Amino acid sequence: MEFLNNIGENIAIVINAAQSRSKLKELLEETQRQAEELETQQEELKQSNEELQEKTELLEKPESALKTQQEELQQTNEELEEKANLLEEQKEKLENAKLDIETKARELEVTSKYKSEFLANMSHELRTPLNSVLILAQLLSENKNKSLAEKEVEFAKNIYSSGVDLLDLINEILDLSKVEAGKMELDIAPATFEEIKSDIASMFSEVAKSKSIELAFRLNSQELKGPMVTDKQRLEQILKNLLSNAFKFTGKGGRVTLLIDKADKDRIIF
Repeated sequence: MEFLNNIGENIAIVINAAQSRSKLKELLEETQRQAEELETQQEELKQSNEELQEKTELLEKPESALKTQQEELQQTNEELEEKANLLEEQKEKLENAKLDIETKARELEVTSKYKSEFLANMSHELRTPLNSVLILAQLLSENKNKSLAEKEVEFAKNIYSSGVDLLDLINEILDLSKVEAGKMELDIAPATFEEIKSDIASMFSEVAKSKSIELAFRLNSQELKGPMVTDKQRLEQILKNLLSNAFKFTGKGGRVTLLIDKADKDRIIF
């Protein structure tokens, strides 16, 4: 809980930055729309000027027609002057909006940079002592000197398991920072379904035993021939989250089944 309290503000910054970028996108779209309206009004102004030129040529007609045309020209000039003033005001508003957007974009960029650097440093600082705790817990759980009681070995295993979960959480926080910064790198390589099944089994066999829940696998080896090309670490991370929730909401004596089969349209489902 102390760890979550410490990182809560940073997670809020991430969410706020995402919302701000969404707002910036809306402002940019509004600016583009207003720019298009400005271009349309400029075309109308050009057309009005051409009409004004045509009416000016009509001044050579009889005096009665000239008077009427002069009145029309005066009215047209007034309308053109109003439009010109409106265009100038809109242009000034667009310039101000553009400056505001650029300022907010720079602020978001700086905030995102500092946040990413902080999360990277924090993750490193947390993982260093945590790895030491994991090593010590693993050594205690092995009980090579037979100096620990069975209950103490169980406690050491629980400490190791909790430490692994905490390390995964730290890595996920760092991954969120990388995704936002556009620096997430995927390790795409062939992976067999048997390997994935074996990894998942090693991850959750002890959890299943401790909770008295049966962990079952259904792998359609006849349909799934050959390896799949994926980021195995990310895929297993997703499966681990799904199965963790499954164990969380499955009662004692229940069963959690992982089905690996081929779906329609040559899609692979888990």
